[in-house]
Amino acid sequence: MSGLSTEKRRHPRYEFKTTVWFDQGEGMEPLSLTTVNVSAGGILLATERLTKLGATVKLKLDLPFITEPIKAVGRVVRIAEGIGETRLVGLELMAVEGLTEEQFLRFLADLLG
Repeated sequence: MSGLSTEKRRHPRYEFKTTVWFDQGEGMEPLSLTTVNVSAGGILLATERLTKLGATVKLKLDLPFITEPIKAVGRVVRIAEGIGETRLVGLELMAVEGLTEEQFLRFLADLLG
């Protein structure tokens, strides 16, 4: 056994930093989060904000060269320790407004790939 991970992902991931508006039911608020990566299936964020595993959240993402934020709904599927108070929060994207999963994948590849 080599100890190497054979993790398989459905979608490529793209690394970039952006502002994310995050709503856990208390209204949208802009958070300057470090977006560790984004794919058509999910987003990994570094944040000091606490959230609950399984929580559904509304998001707006600022993406490069796009004037209007991308609106999405996600579910918290992972919370891991980061550095200090920072946690890594994994969100599964359940819906991206106005785009199918395939369209969002092509959009990310064209924009960030």
